[in-house]
Amino acid sequence: MPVKGHRSATVAEAGLERGVRALAASPYLRQLKSLQLCWIGDEGAKALAGSPVLATVEDLGLSCNGLTDEGALALVASPYLERLKKGGLSIGNNDLTADGMQAVQARFGDRVWKSPPELLSCPTDLT
Repeated sequence: MPVKGHRSATVAEAGLERGVRALAASPYLRQLKSLQLCWIGDEGAKALAGSPVLATVEDLGLSCNGLTDEGALALVASPYLERLKKGGLSIGNNDLTADGMQAVQARFGDRVWKSPPELLSCPTDLT
């Protein structure tokens, strides 16, 4: 995946755990500012949460990823998400419980994007 020099990345395919792990480990993404992902699941979120790649990310789109509290709590515990800007974390349309969303809100506050439900739709055909 030749992405050297890019400041933005979008990943949207079913079953991307391996791809997300490669992205999280890439030395070429250390200046990444924006990252949008679809359907990475909890394992993908955990791989990202442990990645220094996130240290420069200001906008992180994780809506429609099939995340549960497990993936969300990994993000909450990540030491690499300090640069998210106000409204920079999109995490709607996942499977978080009220407790999981409360943990996200407690950690990220106004950096969580508040979107009207009608604006959040998940792609179902990723081919």
